[in-house]
Amino acid sequence: MSKKPTLANLQQQVTELTQALQRERADSLNLRRRVEEERAGMGDYYKAAIVRELLPAVDNMERALIHAPKDLQRP
Repeated sequence: MSKKPTLANLQQQVTELTQALQRERADSLNLRRRVEEERAGMGDYYKAAIVRELLPAVDNMERALIHAPKDLQRP
């Protein structure tokens, strides 16, 4: 014989499933937030890497301008 679920059992199942869904939604939101933070951090990392790569060239240009003839320099 199969046992029929009672109203109390069904209500308990609905409560448990609702709580599980709320936890999953919170986990999903936290994951999205972490991914966005990591993405922003990676952007900052790559910007800094590009600046580090360009800085020696900029420094060399500044040094070259110091020694350039005065008639070639901007006012």
